[in-house]
Amino acid sequence: MSSSSASAVSKLMPALLEAGAIERDDVGTIILVRKRTLLDRWVRDYSFVNGNGVVLDFLAPRGLPRTLNRVRERADITVTGSAAAREYLDNDITSAVPLALLTLYADDITSTARGLGLVRADRTTSNVMITTPRDRTLLSNGSSSTSGLTVAPVSQVLADLLTIPRSRLAQEAEQLIEIMARSDSAWTE
Repeated sequence: MSSSSASAVSKLMPALLEAGAIERDDVGTIILVRKRTLLDRWVRDYSFVNGNGVVLDFLAPRGLPRTLNRVRERADITVTGSAAAREYLDNDITSAVPLALLTLYADDITSTARGLGLVRADRTTSNVMITTPRDRTLLSNGSSSTSGLTVAPVSQVLADLLTIPRSRLAQEAEQLIEIMARSDSAWTE
């Protein structure tokens, strides 16, 4: 589901057709969506750091597991990136990379950081990144995971993993895409 207006979406259709992300029939009805191609086209123009509000970096001095437990207690935070990707994996599947960075969407970054007990850090030493999403529906339309986290939609999680400026996160995105392709062939092309 998109919060974009119909006119904004219709302006994108030629680019999506040209990229091969969608196919239409003779009357213009979309008959095929290639999710992987659509994602690849999206991340050409989007990045987690530049596609949202200001992004601030923090250190979770008591570790990411403790911070994640505190996030579970908050309805005003949406998790994306590595922690969210893990929520989309079956319990018997281990993530391709260890959890080293927690990325969050929140309306008030500094208040959220203070409430989670985070300390400001620079990008090279941080293990938490928080931003205010350009698309505010990410704060109200996240889904609750079985572990109690509010997570961004899988397409947003993938776009963020592919564009967050940290090494190996793309591997995590590829793992999740591969797993989703097992039950939805639209992720293979």
